[in-house]
Amino acid sequence: MTTTEAAPHGRTRPADVRGPRCDGCGAATDGATCARCGTPAGERPDKPGVPALLRGVNAPFRGLGYLTTHPSLWLWVIIPLILNSVLFGTVLAWTINNLADYMPSFDEPWWPWMEWARVSLGILLEAMLYAAGFIAAFLTTLLLAGVINSPFYDFLSEKTEVLWFEAKDPGRGLRALPMDIMRSIRAAASVALRQFLVLLVLFPLSFTAIGAPLFAIAGMYYAGYAQYDVTLARKLYPGGRRTRWARRHWGLMIGAGLPLTFVPLLAPFGIVGTTLGFLEEQDKQ
Repeated sequence: MTTTEAAPHGRTRPADVRGPRCDGCGAATDGATCARCGTPAGERPDKPGVPALLRGVNAPFRGLGYLTTHPSLWLWVIIPLILNSVLFGTVLAWTINNLADYMPSFDEPWWPWMEWARVSLGILLEAMLYAAGFIAAFLTTLLLAGVINSPFYDFLSEKTEVLWFEAKDPGRGLRALPMDIMRSIRAAASVALRQFLVLLVLFPLSFTAIGAPLFAIAGMYYAGYAQYDVTLARKLYPGGRRTRWARRHWGLMIGAGLPLTFVPLLAPFGIVGTTLGFLEEQDKQ
């Protein structure tokens, strides 16, 4: 007899989550037909003919389009948008206020013939201060938003999948809710920590012609990985398996992270798009 354990979405699945996965929804299965979505074993959904990189780039925009026809999802999008905006504004204000303490003063007059340099240098350094504060707030928001919003992203991904399969939303039991929230936070924190460490190592190289592209690509990869990992973690993929899946689909990861690198507020729309994209992928193992 096969033992089962409670799934995050309220159903049951085989306890050995390291075993075979359904080709349709990615749930662990040991039968000929998936109990989650009804996909027969070995019957894979048609893989889109668009290159992986472009499918990844399109994820947040596809998610936005999906929301226009499924307004019930907007609640789980608006909450992260508000939290992301508050996080960005708070970090930006704190950063600029603290950087101002290190800005040299140019209040004292210089020689008359150098007065233009004093004014110009003051304006330049002030502009650099604001630019540095904006970049710091931008990167911090991109790094922390996934962890702070992980429970909401988890719900958003789950409800997107329920609508995709046109199934009845089973909801979540109150007893399982704290464990689900902690699981989603741990998974998001793990990705954020790896992203931070990799970017920290690459940061000194980012000032070189070769290192700058590597730094940017690494940032995009982990931003996209964090998006897809919401669905993988929700389906109880072990950490190593999630990492290997992301490496096999590096084009999807970089593509999905590209829009977020420039506009982090697209993240909730990206969760919807990457959930749909995962359900269409042939590779669920």
